[in-house]
Amino acid sequence: MDVRPLRTFLTVATTGSVTKAAALLDLVQPAVSRQIKLLEEELGKPLFIRSRWGVELTDAGQTLLGYARRALDQLDLAREALSGDHERLSGTVTIGLPPSTNERLAPPLSLKVRAEHPDIVLRFVSGYSGYLEQWLGAGELDIALVQHAMRPLAVGVRPLLEEDLWVVGPPGAKLDPRRPLTPAAFLALPLVLPSAMHVIRARVEELAAQQQSSLRIVAEADAMTVQKSLAEAGLGYTMLPSSIVQAELQAGRLTAAPLAGAGLKRLIGVATSATRPGTPATRYVLTRLVACMETLVQQGQWHGARWLATTNDASTAH
Repeated sequence: MDVRPLRTFLTVATTGSVTKAAALLDLVQPAVSRQIKLLEEELGKPLFIRSRWGVELTDAGQTLLGYARRALDQLDLAREALSGDHERLSGTVTIGLPPSTNERLAPPLSLKVRAEHPDIVLRFVSGYSGYLEQWLGAGELDIALVQHAMRPLAVGVRPLLEEDLWVVGPPGAKLDPRRPLTPAAFLALPLVLPSAMHVIRARVEELAAQQQSSLRIVAEADAMTVQKSLAEAGLGYTMLPSSIVQAELQAGRLTAAPLAGAGLKRLIGVATSATRPGTPATRYVLTRLVACMETLVQQGQWHGARWLATTNDASTAH
């Protein structure tokens, strides 16, 4: 049973590059291109649009993507069932993470999984919660962390932690974590906020509605690195998780303060795909991801976060 063309197709689709796929598969580029061409000839349709920037899936490629993932997942399950070795876990587990958690979670989780089950390959996908939920529902992810700052977490998502959102400004603003800013004072500031699709933007707009105030938006930026850079340059103020700005606060590049009263917070929860098979590898990685997050919170390495989950809650997310 030769499933190499399907695995090659998935790798190219995930990386968007024949060159990157070849490196990951330990193949030469012509071999990767040949496998894709054979698959296209067998199916009678082009699977990728090629350009100097890489490759993108055609409509036929998008259709094949879901079927290929499910087929390979089922094959992995069959091999595991027939092997009789249930202690040695293997396979690829795809994890969706919000951009604000990538650097904090990907390294320790990867090291832990690599040390305990080296045959498991982690594939990290970054995106905002709305996209992650869509990809999870479409069966393109095994596990996803999702965040909501305004409405309750969606059905099937288990809450893990609650995190403070702070007002962030330039050094000259002299914001102080010990002196919370009133909502009225915050809303009167020139603001650098993410676009409407972002949950923090939704939370700030809800606050403005409650205060019967308008927003003075001077720039929009979805990337938190850009928001911090614009705030540091003095263009305006932004709203970010307090854990994201600790390094800049210590270096004196930014100042920050919470909002007075109940303040603003975001919830982060975890869910697994209802359409992809729940393999032992997926369940193991889910457990390790949650444990990693809990350790960071309990050890004070996730500033401003409070742990909400119990072991049973987190491990039964579905």
